[in-house]
Amino acid sequence: MNREGRFIPALILALIPVMCSAQTGRVFVSLEAFVGQGRAVHLGTIEELAPIDYAEPLTDTQKLGKPHRLVFKVSGTIKGDRTDRLQCTLSLQRTIHLQYLRKHSVEIMLVAGAERLSGYHTPRVGIEEQGRRVDGQWYHFRLLEPLEIVGSDEDREVARQINLRNDSGRIFTSDLKVIGGREAILERARAFAGKYPERLASVSIRFPKELAERCGDPNAYCYLTLPVCPAVRKTLMSIRDEPDAFFGRIQLREAAFYRKEILKDVRNALAEFAGKERR
Repeated sequence: MNREGRFIPALILALIPVMCSAQTGRVFVSLEAFVGQGRAVHLGTIEELAPIDYAEPLTDTQKLGKPHRLVFKVSGTIKGDRTDRLQCTLSLQRTIHLQYLRKHSVEIMLVAGAERLSGYHTPRVGIEEQGRRVDGQWYHFRLLEPLEIVGSDEDREVARQINLRNDSGRIFTSDLKVIGGREAILERARAFAGKYPERLASVSIRFPKELAERCGDPNAYCYLTLPVCPAVRKTLMSIRDEPDAFFGRIQLREAAFYRKEILKDVRNALAEFAGKERR
């Protein structure tokens, strides 16, 4: 097969997630929501990734993909049990992005937990972790720095798609700011995990597209997931009590509609805090 013949299928595969999500909107997940919802948060690289035969019964969700063995070399643990290597069996439908990250030894923040926090970043379905079943668990792989666009045409296109789906390493914080860069992300993640070592509940609010664009592509509409904690309650109360101060910083294209919907979501989110918040 010629070079063009090899490139076209890879390009189509790389573009499938963007094409399929074109009209579905977007859920942004704050850094603190990842850490607060995660059972374990590790830093490291993918060392091995390969399909395997798996004889044990699978749940309906696990049957949507094919079992793969993934070995994650851990360089640091932000939350959860410490280990040098995390050996997992995951149900994967596509591996092109994970194989790229493995091939190039890209440093990743791996978040494991019972919540499927973001479809845009394609969380993976868990089957086993360290030899134990993890039915109902999800695994999120987050970039800490944007990928350099180099190499073959296929590699360059895959890197572009990974950057797009990870907002080039940028991420929202629980105080509605955007941060980027390895050190800033890890410093904030460690501080939050130190303050809240147990799992936190989360809430989601409709989010202005104009504000979301500072982080990444908001798509047709967007929401932001936040952890249930005192700092977030204070932020939401400030929006509820002083909406002019919040909306005055954003030039909304559909101001009346989004102001009403966002304030409604903020009030609903604050109502959910009762009985959930840990101090």
